[in-house]
Amino acid sequence: MPMIIDRVSKREIVRHFGSYTPAKVVGGNFPSMAKLRKSYGVERIEKTLAWLIMETAKTFNELIPPTIAEDTAADILAAYYYLTLEDCFVCFNQLKSTKLYGKFTPNTILQHFAQYDTKRQTLVDELSYNEHLAAKESRAPAGSVADVVKEKAAKQREFKKWNAPNKLINEPLKKKG
Repeated sequence: MPMIIDRVSKREIVRHFGSYTPAKVVGGNFPSMAKLRKSYGVERIEKTLAWLIMETAKTFNELIPPTIAEDTAADILAAYYYLTLEDCFVCFNQLKSTKLYGKFTPNTILQHFAQYDTKRQTLVDELSYNEHLAAKESRAPAGSVADVVKEKAAKQREFKKWNAPNKLINEPLKKKG
């Protein structure tokens, strides 16, 4: 997300990143804020996050002083260093579309980040599990042990179904007498 770091216009950023979703960000190959911090420095990443915070505040007709925005940015970077700036952009976009009760505060932002992170982790878990299942299915060759066991179990169920004891047929005839 060098666009945001290099302070491209807000419209260009929205045009470029507006269609991003959590799934697209997770599936993408974006560097984490921890990596960006090493490349660009802590202050630059915090200022970028502060800018996103102040722009989001404008959506709610609120003004957050730059010092408070930078402090909140530092909190976000410390707690969610593994997220990407693209994640942050998606998170702020989602925050813009929520109904806000009360004032737009740093607490509002941090709570929304916690919710976003939980949903993102669930998404990552689901994607990982789906990849595992796909890899597992592709590794099992036709005629593998698993297929043989399944086929044998199905035949046993079928055999039991057709050879179940039938009292009318299998009972010996009683002698009348």
